[in-house]
Amino acid sequence: MQGPSFNPSPELFEIIAECTEHYYVGSPDAEWPNNIISRKAIVYESGVIAREGDIVSHNVDPNEVDLCRQLSVEVRQVIGDVEVGMGSEATTFFSPFSICSPCNTDTPTAITSDLIRERFGGTIFPLATITVEPLEESGIWWGEIL
Repeated sequence: MQGPSFNPSPELFEIIAECTEHYYVGSPDAEWPNNIISRKAIVYESGVIAREGDIVSHNVDPNEVDLCRQLSVEVRQVIGDVEVGMGSEATTFFSPFSICSPCNTDTPTAITSDLIRERFGGTIFPLATITVEPLEESGIWWGEIL
């Protein structure tokens, strides 16, 4: 079953755009010359992330997409101006963003690096290390942003 149709969203892409930049290192024609997210990445209104040219099935409930958007805005308001804390020289704050789970799929029991790669539609640099930590006021990341 084909889900609803969603257009590419320049606004949502802008949230991850910095991660696609090569900053004039390596070939600008390469997919990952000096970046973590593919230079071919595209983000749709549904929150689905894919590579340009990939066939995308937006198998999502539009009401769930709206709820996810609302929750992401509320979370951003709670977080306030806390920096992302990725160890770069940039000053980067959290932005409202969500990726809705596809309909008729099992609910993930854990957030894993494989789940993150899958939800990012194969756009994360294949050799990148993805570290998953519990969402709590502890751990390496939490200590670094404080």
